[in-house]
Amino acid sequence: MATRTSTKSRSGKGAKGATTRKSSGKSTGSRRGAGKKASQTEESGVLGSLMCGLLFVALTWGSCEIASMPSREEIAELGKRFPQKTALMRAREREARRQGTDLEMLHEPVEFSAISPRIIDALVASEDARFFSHEGIDWREMKAAVEQSAKEGTRLRGASTLTQQLAKNLYLSERRSPVRKLKELWITRDLEQAHSKERLLALYLNSVEWGDGVFGVQAASRVWFGKRASEVTLGEAAALVAMLPNPRRIGPSAHESWKKRTDRVLRRLTAEGKVTQKAADQAAAELARMVF
Repeated sequence: MATRTSTKSRSGKGAKGATTRKSSGKSTGSRRGAGKKASQTEESGVLGSLMCGLLFVALTWGSCEIASMPSREEIAELGKRFPQKTALMRAREREARRQGTDLEMLHEPVEFSAISPRIIDALVASEDARFFSHEGIDWREMKAAVEQSAKEGTRLRGASTLTQQLAKNLYLSERRSPVRKLKELWITRDLEQAHSKERLLALYLNSVEWGDGVFGVQAASRVWFGKRASEVTLGEAAALVAMLPNPRRIGPSAHESWKKRTDRVLRRLTAEGKVTQKAADQAAAELARMVF
């Protein structure tokens, strides 16, 4: 009987010890679980704060980008007057200041009616053949440029329309980025909605660069040929348009590249049916006799 009692007592002690160890294990597990939950809560808080911070930065940056965009009222105002200075002009002035010089700017805006039709034809045929049919973006040309780039493994060639180039010249920097491209497309849409094709061409031809400090077709005609934009010949019109892809590199100072580009413009005019082959040949002969 005493033995059974002793055994029972030992069993009770063992059970009690096991219970104690079990309770201790539960307590330790509870503490670990609580610590893990606290850690997770802390990480979630840090992540949440980080996300809020990034969202705030994105919204602030987005607001600044939107604020830098021209309003529709500002774009509509271009129908009444030409801008005195464009983003491209201001960029050239900053470049000159960095080089320690002052930029002497020649700029004489003229209305569409004061620009020779030869210049208009040369510009559209060479730079944007579907200008009068698209709504600011030539999706067909853009698709062709992407396919060519993928096929040849080369850099994407330019597929910007005249209106897109105008949007960049008027309001945007020359730095290439996805954000700038989106802004360019947005402004292009607003320009096309606000103005006729003729007004867009006038705005473009009065803001584009034609050499260091030379802006607009009237100033370019006077500098290079000593005449008004309404008086240029077919050859002179082709020569002016030939400079546009890179006016500070293509021109009289780089005669061979300028001549090749001018010949290309004349070929485009012939292909588009704007001039006869005889007229194009005469224009090429005229340019060959010019001395700068």
